[in-house]
Amino acid sequence: MIQANYLACFPFLRSGTKRNSLPPHATSHNTWNRLRILQIAHGKRCMPTYDYTCHTCRKRFDIFMTYQEYGVKSVNCPHCGSDNVSRRVPRVRVLKGEEARLAAFADPSKFASVEDDPRAMGRMFREMGSALGEEMPPQFDEIVERLEAGQSPEEIEKNMPDWGESIGTQEFGGHEHSHESHTPSPED
Repeated sequence: MIQANYLACFPFLRSGTKRNSLPPHATSHNTWNRLRILQIAHGKRCMPTYDYTCHTCRKRFDIFMTYQEYGVKSVNCPHCGSDNVSRRVPRVRVLKGEEARLAAFADPSKFASVEDDPRAMGRMFREMGSALGEEMPPQFDEIVERLEAGQSPEEIEKNMPDWGESIGTQEFGGHEHSHESHTPSPED
């Protein structure tokens, strides 16, 4: 069974839309039929997803709503119920190879002051997060903000004991990265 949350928003699916007025990627017979079948199977029009951040619990969430509802319907956080939310614009992604994205971090001088300066560490993490071009978990932003405010990694770890599991072993680009350093064995 197809889940409604897998549907993308295709405003050109409105009844009466002429194929010659569609964007090029939607004009193929198969694409048109698949999209119409999805729309009919769910008995409603496709709705766009709007990304929000809750300023109370600091969690991110998505809301599906129609174009008519957007700006009129109140939005509350599904996690804590707060209405202290703001629309979040997703990060724009540019396709680059992993080598090209991380080439800027090949210079060891970039890391010289990081060990002793939490603010520099926070800036470095923010730059690396941007270079990866992938959506980071909400805890990542919180940790970076704390570092940039001058809080030491040890203090952050005391306040967020599970941050290493949620951030350090997060899977990025098909490779699992750990926050622990790897000491090569004689077999390496």
